[in-house]
This record gives sequence, C-alpha cells and structure tokens, in this order.
Amino acid sequence: MIEGFTMNIKTISAIAVFATASFGAVAAQAAAAPVQDTYHYGQHLDIQKVLADNADNSMTCQVVGAHMTYLDSQHQEHVLNYRRMAEVCNLGE
Repeated sequence: MIEGFTMNIKTISAIAVFATASFGAVAAQAAAAPVQDTYHYGQHLDIQKVLADNADNSMTCQVVGAHMTYLDSQHQEHVLNYRRMAEVCNLGE
C-alpha cells in the first residue's frame, strides 16, 4: 500500500514539474514575440532604437507597405506597419 502511494506521489510530482516548466516556456515565448502595430497619423511612438526598416518592392513610384522593427524605452521589441513611398521614387527618374 505504501509503495503504491509513493509511486502516485512521484507520478503527480513529475506531472506538476512538467506542467510548470511547460507554462513557463509558453510565457517566455509569448514575452519574446514582438508587438505588432499599424501606425496611425499622430500616434505617439516610444522608439529607443530602430533595429530594421524595410518596404515592399515596387518598380513604379507609388505608396507601398513598410515595416519598422524597433525597441521601446522598456527594451520591448515592436514591429510597426506603415505606408510610405517606394524606394524607386528617390531615384529621380
């Protein structure tokens, strides 16, 4: 009887440890995912450091989608989606 009880305690303990570790891993992964946002005119942005800035390719001078990845003052990563003129517009052609 005591052996069965000890085995059940060990099994329950192992399950509890595994479940706790799994929840911790999911929470850490969610915290690491960058915050996605779409820019609206006049929106206040807390940009400490720009990590990347790129735009969709276009062969004509037109408005395209662009994406800026940055860190805020709390060192949280964000991806900001916005619209801008295509790079080809800067060529003066």
